[in-house]
Amino acid sequence: MAQQRHQRGRDELCCFICKNLMKDPVTIACGYSYCKSCISRRWDREKEQNEICSCPHCRRTFESRPVLVISTLLANLVEEEKKKTEPKAGPSDPFDAGPGEVGCSPTGRKRKTSSLQPHYEDPLKKTKLIEASKRHEMSEKQKEQKIQQKIQIREKDLKELQPEVKYINRSAEKAVRESETMCTELVKLIEKISSDVKQKIMSRQKYEVSRVKKIQDTLQNDIKDLKKKYTKLEKVSKVNKDPVRYFDDVTAAVSVARGKVLEKINKEWMKISKTVTEVDVRLLPDPQTKADFSQYAGPKNIFELDPNTASMKIQLSEDNMKATNHMTEPQSYDDHADRFMARSQVLCRKALTNRCYWEVEWSGLGVSVAVTYKDVPRTGKESAFGDNDKSWALEFSKTICHFKHNREKKAISVPESSRIGVLLDPKAGVLSFHSVSETITLLHRVETKFTQPLYAGLGVYYNGASATFCDTKVEQLSSEVSEN
Repeated sequence: MAQQRHQRGRDELCCFICKNLMKDPVTIACGYSYCKSCISRRWDREKEQNEICSCPHCRRTFESRPVLVISTLLANLVEEEKKKTEPKAGPSDPFDAGPGEVGCSPTGRKRKTSSLQPHYEDPLKKTKLIEASKRHEMSEKQKEQKIQQKIQIREKDLKELQPEVKYINRSAEKAVRESETMCTELVKLIEKISSDVKQKIMSRQKYEVSRVKKIQDTLQNDIKDLKKKYTKLEKVSKVNKDPVRYFDDVTAAVSVARGKVLEKINKEWMKISKTVTEVDVRLLPDPQTKADFSQYAGPKNIFELDPNTASMKIQLSEDNMKATNHMTEPQSYDDHADRFMARSQVLCRKALTNRCYWEVEWSGLGVSVAVTYKDVPRTGKESAFGDNDKSWALEFSKTICHFKHNREKKAISVPESSRIGVLLDPKAGVLSFHSVSETITLLHRVETKFTQPLYAGLGVYYNGASATFCDTKVEQLSSEVSEN
């Protein structure tokens, strides 16, 4: 039984890989122990085969290769086991004596009677005596050897731990560098966001201060006018004898009658003016030929694009007549409340108030030609031309074409030409889109009631798409525009 227990204890000190007593034993995270060289070679092979490090005994895997540290306790147990199994030299008998010598027992018992004869014959003959203190000297030497072995083991452990210390230091330094880099990038990002927010606040501050100053100037002018009137009235009130006061009642009655008459005249005049305007609008015939359309073409500067409304993804030409999508190279426009933020769109500077005709040359994918109110949304999905009730748009590419208004979409024939003509009559509530080539072909016509001034707009939604207002080279005969 004792031998079986000893064998079982020895098996527990053997390496699962090489089946021998462990050399430089290490214990990994799952609790099993191996020779440091055996487990290292196995993990090296797994790394070469692009496999994850694992325990050969329980098959547990480790995402990162564990750091191996020699177990001092196991190392000592292995050393003790080695000593138990090493063959021992038989101790010499301190009481053995050579021929002609006497071995004396510590108890004083004589070993051999015949060995005393030389002593009797020659009393001065030297006798071999083994002192009992020799055992003590041997025991001390063994203890010194054990201590020396332990010192050597500790020194070896210390030497093997040095690379681990260096590895830990390198890992810590790397972690510090990476954390410093991340912190630096975060600081830069926060500073950029802070700068952007500061610029927006300052821009808004400037706008609000300017608005308040205008109100202050208006109020100051009103105060000045009221003070002047007050001064005049004060001078009149100081006149003691004012003959006009006897006719105050008559003047008041005449003033009331005059006001009523003027009010009635104004009402009638508005009705007459509205009727005349409606008659004028109805009398304007729909153009049929290029010559008919060209008489409503406006001058080139009417369709100058407004950079304050242009999306950051749109690059404008030098004359602000062409819009190109540069999605990969955002533009550096100043912050402005009128700028389109969600869609690649831009509006013209001037509003169109009377019948007007213009043409747009397009290329690429995802181009939109539109008319909108000034307060069309600038952010969100509903800011796309035609996805709200404040814009009417013809959106097209090489294979599809749609008319859009208030999120409703209607498919129409794809234009054969890359030039689109737009005829707008705000007073009559008519908007029509045409394909322009040798002839002018109607694509879609809208009849509605416009309640605000309208602005021409362009949308270029994909990288490389472009749209250009064309110079029709015909003098405007009947169109009018007004500034923002």
